[in-house]
Amino acid sequence: MRHIDNSSNNMWQSSRNAVALAVEEDAEIAKRMQQEERDAHIARGLQTSEQQQRGHIVALEATASDTYDDSHQVEKSCGKKFCSAFIMLSIVAGGIMLILYYGSSIWQTVGGDPADLPPFFQDNWGDNIGNGTSVGTFSRWHNRGNGLHLTIVNGLTSDWYRYFTAAVDDWNACPALDLDTETIEPDDRCQAISGQMKVCNAAYGFTAWTGLNEVYFEGNGAYIVSSVAKMNETYLRRVSSEEKQFVMCHEIGHGFGLPHRDENTNNPDLGTCLDYTATPANNMQPDETDFSHLIDIYGQRRGRKMPSLRRRNEEDRLRFERIVSEKRPYKEGRLLHRSGRREVYESNLGGDITMITTVLLAI
Repeated sequence: MRHIDNSSNNMWQSSRNAVALAVEEDAEIAKRMQQEERDAHIARGLQTSEQQQRGHIVALEATASDTYDDSHQVEKSCGKKFCSAFIMLSIVAGGIMLILYYGSSIWQTVGGDPADLPPFFQDNWGDNIGNGTSVGTFSRWHNRGNGLHLTIVNGLTSDWYRYFTAAVDDWNACPALDLDTETIEPDDRCQAISGQMKVCNAAYGFTAWTGLNEVYFEGNGAYIVSSVAKMNETYLRRVSSEEKQFVMCHEIGHGFGLPHRDENTNNPDLGTCLDYTATPANNMQPDETDFSHLIDIYGQRRGRKMPSLRRRNEEDRLRFERIVSEKRPYKEGRLLHRSGRREVYESNLGGDITMITTVLLAI
């Protein structure tokens, strides 16, 4: 019996141990399952979070891409606008520079009169010519900077021809001048001719002047359009040939736009006919300084064949000569200057024509 009991006890003990072991194994399995469930839950959470983050990143990238595209489009648009504006500005600036520098030449090329241009476009050769070596204001005929081709009309009596020829030859030695002459019947009225200089003599009476020069300006007064030189036989008939030569050279010089070089007869002579003198034999020709002034005004001729002054149309020429023929005595004009041997008057003849008269007073 005792043996049976021991066997029963052993079996019961073994069963209990087996059950306990099974319970422990089940508990371990349940524990592992719970852990796996927790791990799976955590993994699902992580996966969801990762997906959310990835979606957010994709959205940010898409937004950034859209922003870049928009910005790039704006930059391209701004770039095109800037380029267009820059091109337009360059074209406008180029046009302005072209007009400023070549406006006068373009205007002349199409047949316009430079005197009709605004003052800004007039040649700005100024009053710096001479650097103090002259008395008075320079003026000039229109030219293209390559010398002056001018016709001088001889309306003198034959006894003055030699003085006229000598004076023209002396002035024509200047590299700035190319002078032609034309001889007509003596013209004591000395009617001005548009585009030319005329030289005459007559007994003009006791006017107090031995020689007189008239220069005519039209429009805004930028250029000489005609000139007249008169020799007054009332005073010059009985003077020396040297004084006649001095007066002839002197008045023709004014016709080119040159002022006096000196007006004091008591100082040493300068050797130019534009210097007042008590000894005409010392001052019968122009000098190198006169030539230098003319080169400054007109430039140097590039050959003997030079273009003459632009011809005026017939209507303008006739209008000019009609107005000039009706001019009043110069002393009815405005006195601009008076010195020991010189008077200068300005006369407005109407029709935008102005006459400047310079008289060489008798001693």
